[in-house]
Amino acid sequence: MAFIIGFFILIYVMLIGILCLGFSKLLTFASEKLVPKTSFSICIAFRNEAKNLPALLNSLQNIRYHQELFEIVLVNDHSTDDSVQIITDFCLKNTNFESKIRILSQKSPSTSGKKAALHLAIKNAKNEFIITTDADCIVPKTWLSEINAFTLKTTKSFIAGPVALSETPFSLLNMFQELDFLSLQGATQGAFGLKKPFLCNGANLAFAKKEFFRLNGYAGNREVASGDDIFLMQKFQKDNPKSVGYLKSQKSIVYTQPQHSWKNLIEQRKRWAAKASTYTHFIAFLVSWAVLLANFASIIAIFYLHTSVFLISILILKIVVDFILIAQAARFFSKRSYLWGYLWSFLVYPFFTLFIAISSQLQSFEWKGRQLKK
Repeated sequence: MAFIIGFFILIYVMLIGILCLGFSKLLTFASEKLVPKTSFSICIAFRNEAKNLPALLNSLQNIRYHQELFEIVLVNDHSTDDSVQIITDFCLKNTNFESKIRILSQKSPSTSGKKAALHLAIKNAKNEFIITTDADCIVPKTWLSEINAFTLKTTKSFIAGPVALSETPFSLLNMFQELDFLSLQGATQGAFGLKKPFLCNGANLAFAKKEFFRLNGYAGNREVASGDDIFLMQKFQKDNPKSVGYLKSQKSIVYTQPQHSWKNLIEQRKRWAAKASTYTHFIAFLVSWAVLLANFASIIAIFYLHTSVFLISILILKIVVDFILIAQAARFFSKRSYLWGYLWSFLVYPFFTLFIAISSQLQSFEWKGRQLKK
């Protein structure tokens, strides 16, 4: 039994070790002050985001880019709060910015959901490149200029960018979220460094509008609660692997809000995990199962540690490689202060992962006031 447990953990250790190498291979983008040429449509779906929209709108207003080369398309996904009024009031107070914002609304309940809202925004977008982010995000001033420089230098038609959690007061919940999110971002950059991407985040994506429609956009996975980012990337990747790139630049980091309770975090992670069973991308499928089996094996290993030096050695290896990947990401995102909580998170994470994996496949989950199914 100890050998079987150790085998699953060892496979995981090898995969994470390879991702650590990939992270080192992915070079930081050497940004240049190139002339703004690319036109962008920033597309954002929102549902009941009244408390987050002011910060988002302020950050969008502060973007430093040629004003004629970008627009903002906001889509109301059946909000029941004051979201639309907040946007309207913001435009009235900032008349110089009003012309840049368009507000669309989904009319039919049958077309609800983030993918449908984004599709409506993209369909109505006027510019050549689409950028997506979320309504609870804050974008940097240099966001568009960095993406413009990257598109001009690389000619990529699908660009993933870095995402980090906004700073919050210390708590065990926030520390756990930070380390978990850093591990995801580390794996994302590591896979791009290996030229085998399988993760990205819809809070910071850019892609060519004409390619989106040529590849039938979100068609084929609209019934999945999330995945507007990963499934779309897989379509671009399958069509032309060289068209997909990662903008590794601290000047392009988008900040998103962490969850404010364990319940909300669990519901969010269940939503993310629900799409794993629909993966057709081999590497995404392999890594998701390796993570699940290794964490399950880590729990079982607890009962055999007193009899197996082999298992103890394998678990120490797992602790080390996980830490290296998270530390690499923490350095890039300037979040090394969270690393002191790594051992605590390491002990909690296997139980958290196993619970999320099982519940995401067996239970419905709630998000933005909606009851969703796998």
